[in-house]
Amino acid sequence: MKTILIALALLSSFSAYADGPEVRADGLVFKNYSCEYNQIQDHATHEIMYSWLVKGHLVNRGDSKVTGAVCFDFYDQEGDHMGNCGRYVSLNPKRGNAEFGARDCPCKNFATVTIRVVGKTERCD
Repeated sequence: MKTILIALALLSSFSAYADGPEVRADGLVFKNYSCEYNQIQDHATHEIMYSWLVKGHLVNRGDSKVTGAVCFDFYDQEGDHMGNCGRYVSLNPKRGNAEFGARDCPCKNFATVTIRVVGKTERCD
C-alpha cells in the first residue's frame, strides 16, 4: 500500500495536468496539453536545469499568419492569476505545430489556462 501511495505522489508531482480541454484565442487552438516538470540541458553551458514546461498541440485555424509570442496565463481553483509564460511562434494559416511548448511556466497545480498572442517585440508580462 505504501508503494502505491509513493508512486501516486511521484506521478502527481511530475504532471500537473494532462490532456487539458482546448483553449482558443485569435484563431489559435491549444489542445492535448500538459504541465510537466522536465530536465532541460542549456545548449550554451551544457548545464542541467529543471523547469515546469507546458506543452501540447498548437493549431492556427484562422485565415492569416500568426506571428508573435503565444502567452499562457495560469489560474488557480479560485480564479487567481498564478503567472504566465510564453514562446515565440510563426504559424501559417490552417497549420499546426504538433510539439509546441514553453518552459519556466507557473503551471504546477493550475486549474485553468488562457492563451493570447502579443506582438513579436512585446513580452507576455
